[in-house]
Amino acid sequence: MGTFFAIQDPSYGLAYPNSTVFFSNDLTADFLQDYYVNIGGNAQVQYAYKNPFAFTASNGKLSMTIKESGGTPVQIIETDINTLNGPIHVADNLLLPKGFKLK
Repeated sequence: MGTFFAIQDPSYGLAYPNSTVFFSNDLTADFLQDYYVNIGGNAQVQYAYKNPFAFTASNGKLSMTIKESGGTPVQIIETDINTLNGPIHVADNLLLPKGFKLK
């Protein structure tokens, strides 16, 4: 989630990633709205990369979308499936970025 975008600056070094292992109770707007995915170390703030997802909860159901995409939110239908790399969550549809079109 965003660590692919960590930039190596010759004068400042690499922007270090923050944790991206989140259980379902962490998937809230309060916690992840302005969460920096890859800032730290000696990197400049211009290399910061914020969490690109927005989360909402309604009637006990969790939904997510890509911020500013204008897309329909997808519902998370299964949460906290434990793996060696951390939990995964199953969504009922694809998350499409802004301007994505199928030809």
